[in-house]
Amino acid sequence: MSCYYRQHEDASVTIPKYSVESSAGITYYDIKVRVGNVEWFVERRYRDFAQLHEKLVEEISISKKLLPPKKLVGNKQPAFLEQRREQLETYLQELLIYFSNELPRLLAVFLEFNKYDIIYLLQDLAKLFNESGDALLSAKKEYNLSALEVRGIKYSLGVMHMPKTNFSPELQHTLKSEQNFASIQKLSKYVKRHSRWHSRHDQSKRIYFNYLLLDPRITNGLKQRARSLHRLDVWLTFLRAIFYVGKGKSSRPYAHFRQAQKQLQSANPHVLAKDPKLALIVHLWQQQRGVLLLRAFHGVTSNDAHSREAAMIDALGMNHLTNRRVGVYFGLARNKFTSEQRKQLGVALLHNLLSVYMSKTERELQPAPVFAISERLALPCPPIDEQGGKYDFSHVLDFCTQLAALVVTPVKDSANFAQDYNTVDVPIGRSNIIPNRLSFNLNAFRNLKTLKFSALSTENIVDIELLKPTLQTICVHNTTITHINQVLLCDNLHKGCDVPSLVPEHAAPTSSNGNDELLSTDAWNELSELDLTGNLLTQIDGSVRTAPKLRRLVLEQNRIRTVQNLAELPHLQMLSLSGNLIAECVDWHLTMGNLVTLKLSQNKIKSLSGLRKLLSLVNLDLSCNLVDDLDEVDYVANLPLLETLRLTGNPLAGSVDYRPRVLARFHQRAAEISLDNEPGTQQEMDTALVLSALLIARQRQKQK
Repeated sequence: MSCYYRQHEDASVTIPKYSVESSAGITYYDIKVRVGNVEWFVERRYRDFAQLHEKLVEEISISKKLLPPKKLVGNKQPAFLEQRREQLETYLQELLIYFSNELPRLLAVFLEFNKYDIIYLLQDLAKLFNESGDALLSAKKEYNLSALEVRGIKYSLGVMHMPKTNFSPELQHTLKSEQNFASIQKLSKYVKRHSRWHSRHDQSKRIYFNYLLLDPRITNGLKQRARSLHRLDVWLTFLRAIFYVGKGKSSRPYAHFRQAQKQLQSANPHVLAKDPKLALIVHLWQQQRGVLLLRAFHGVTSNDAHSREAAMIDALGMNHLTNRRVGVYFGLARNKFTSEQRKQLGVALLHNLLSVYMSKTERELQPAPVFAISERLALPCPPIDEQGGKYDFSHVLDFCTQLAALVVTPVKDSANFAQDYNTVDVPIGRSNIIPNRLSFNLNAFRNLKTLKFSALSTENIVDIELLKPTLQTICVHNTTITHINQVLLCDNLHKGCDVPSLVPEHAAPTSSNGNDELLSTDAWNELSELDLTGNLLTQIDGSVRTAPKLRRLVLEQNRIRTVQNLAELPHLQMLSLSGNLIAECVDWHLTMGNLVTLKLSQNKIKSLSGLRKLLSLVNLDLSCNLVDDLDEVDYVANLPLLETLRLTGNPLAGSVDYRPRVLARFHQRAAEISLDNEPGTQQEMDTALVLSALLIARQRQKQK
């Protein structure tokens, strides 16, 4: 996908042609946008150009003469339309030169950068999550992202800290009594005066915000505990948990975490001794804890954010914080406020931040096991001065870290993408972007429990390491993958190697090769369900051993002929192999453990002898196979726990008195059996008991 911010020197826009709609006589200009190797087409009318230009003149004050004027007479003549095509092309090219580093939002949407460009596409997501993220997560912690959106959210982060005290006298005063605490409301006048001055006199870009880093060991779920605490205790706990006050824009808070990540790996004591903030973050990481990040006061100027930062630092006191420098004041706070008033401004701001903290869910940010800074966070963020930072990328990160389930598809809002994108390289929209050629990592989605891929190969994932300890369900549907290792070892360069056995460490044989190390690296410790329906799998390879806690394995609608490598999955309870090419099941009790449910419908099975020792089996689906001999039922009729059996769709099911004849093979247990999803009727049971008695008599006669 494109990145205009990084590739603006290699970007162009042209209008190669126009078309006239014969029925309505409307002229459309076909705009070709190219950024690097990525290109796409956009159709626009002259009316659209005029509306864009009017807004750009109003909001950015570009020249009114740039756009060719409207013509009322003769505007359908081919010569005029060709001239206008050239003029509109020149207009767009001049805009691209004028906005060489960053496109205004209006122009980006006009040229559909928000569909194909990493920056503007994620701005749309940021706006959505900023406005509706809480509602989306409260309704269902699952979200569908297209391949382009997941590609854009490549990132890795981590965080942490530790507390001190010694507040300023002004802040300490609010802790002495409830009356003093209530008096904080009176201090809001300083916030209003400060904000009013900057809104009137400071015309610089409003793209900054303030943030706090807090120690979760001190807050200890403060929001949940607040009901049982005195409000002064809540206030004190919140203040004691703060260990750093900062200001910045875009992803500035994560810079601390990247620095700490490096120190976590190198463990340079000299660097940590000089920077107590990094030392505290590293210390918390080593204790397997995380840092709380609280952002607020979005959409302020740099001087405004500096002054707010300085006021909060002075209120909390340098002896309490890990900040190494005092803050700098600007404007009214510098020229008019006394030292006491500045600290009171800080007290009021901290009180506002307590309200923000209590309205959010406490989430600890953990460090990445491997230092991998994603493409997006490594990319310098372009300035965004619009509407209080609602397009800030941090909103996307916040939303992603709270998702419990993620659905990844080639495109969004398309019901037929499974057919369109499964076997051919279909581009997205009118661009040359191929979803199956986009690579991405999923480290942004740190709390995922469920991952679903549809019509998009998991081999597009280049780093999934952070999800392995927590992911519980993986679903991959309608792709062209042929081996399970393309899913479970998707980011492993040696996925073609044989995976060693999963045995307890004390019983594991010593190995001279690197397979054991490979296994421990690739183990899915919590994965309990794997659904690979509708792919081109030909076998069950050894990579399933990397999921020792697997309970449900669904491999429907594939091309599997034999079953293997399941013996070392002791927790496996449900196996679905419907819609494959299995013709034989030979001694499957040696391959499978304690299966409870086995689905084998729509295969080519004739003999059931290989199922005779699956003693834990409760549910068995053999519908739509080639079973034609009633005696084959005896092999499963002797299974002591079997309750549900499906044989419909087999040649046997078309015989006379099929149901009572099958139920008769279960003898005294016939009443406990549900055959083809229905228990036996009274008439069927009576017939079955008679047939059962005849079978028993015949068997005794043979024995004599």
